[in-house]
Amino acid sequence: MCSITDNSGTKATKATYPVRIENVSTAMTLETTAVADELKEQPVPLSPGAFAVHNGKAPIFTSDEPERDNGLEEVAEDGIPTRLAKWLAEQNGVSQSGAFTTPVGMDAPTPAPAPLTPGSAYEFEFEAKSGDRLSFVTMFVPSNDLFYSPDEIGIDLFTRGEPIDGDVTDRIGLWDAGTEINEEPGVGGISHSASVVQDRSRRTRVYRPDQRGQRLHLPGRHRCPQCDRVAAQWVNSNAIRSLDRRSPEQMIVTTTGQMQKTAK
Repeated sequence: MCSITDNSGTKATKATYPVRIENVSTAMTLETTAVADELKEQPVPLSPGAFAVHNGKAPIFTSDEPERDNGLEEVAEDGIPTRLAKWLAEQNGVSQSGAFTTPVGMDAPTPAPAPLTPGSAYEFEFEAKSGDRLSFVTMFVPSNDLFYSPDEIGIDLFTRGEPIDGDVTDRIGLWDAGTEINEEPGVGGISHSASVVQDRSRRTRVYRPDQRGQRLHLPGRHRCPQCDRVAAQWVNSNAIRSLDRRSPEQMIVTTTGQMQKTAK
């Protein structure tokens, strides 16, 4: 869930947004076809990630286009946001960017970057002005190259000149980076670092799974409801594709937008 709250009640051209990404998966969130009892149901850890505040669209990826070799692959496969955060900082139209790496409570006495396990959270903060949007990515850890992100346009941080306020988790979706051959999440045994390219191409495509309930069902042989392509399109995934654009039940993302008054 992602919520943004404006506490000022007044209009402004700029606001400060503290953001909190919380893992709310449970030990039964990911249902697999594994034979071993301990693998049949699993939690869904999330990885350190990168974010960008921008006034243009698609700062990180574009659907149905090649992966940009900008560091997204390292996040989607290895959960390492360093290169993507650095790349975003150098892009026109990106006013602020950075990485979120350390779960709350693990920053003392020194920061300790770590995956986000159930019940833990990442926090970061940024400023935004009217017209700005937020994009971020974090790895769906029990996978080859899946990640959570808003769509390529990002989340509009203002509505009719006011900072958005409330739950925006429905703007977050699950994507396939298309940079590594996919196996069933939580079960597959083949995984390579981002330095090893396994897919034949790096095109970006979008599709949604057949159905989705309280648990996450991502079988290795997954059918696309919009077409008849099946296993080869999933197992040989060669594109960034949206697996589900509905609100994820594995995490909660919240942010409180606080207006900044400008001097007259």
